[in-house]
Amino acid sequence: MSLTKDLMHPTLEAERQRHKKKRLVQSPNSYFMDVKCPGCYRITTVFSHAQRVVPCGGCSFVLCQPRGGKCRLTEVLFSPLYRLLLQKKATLSEISVVSFQL
Repeated sequence: MSLTKDLMHPTLEAERQRHKKKRLVQSPNSYFMDVKCPGCYRITTVFSHAQRVVPCGGCSFVLCQPRGGKCRLTEVLFSPLYRLLLQKKATLSEISVVSFQL
């Protein structure tokens, strides 16, 4: 009698759907990202689950607003690397290619 699922090697999609503490290797759902202000082009590090409004240090432009879970970015310019990470469809090879191009 064999199992229909491979418990040692779950798919990436199955791992993403699991709770962060019940994954094969525990990993958080939150992350830090560098956000470039569209007004003064200053880079600010923002937490993905920020609970307060994050203004730019140079021109006081609002970079993100809290939404209960993840914060919403407001008209920001961020690199293709962060777009891939936000879509959560990026593989390690895609990230290394984009990092190399930057």
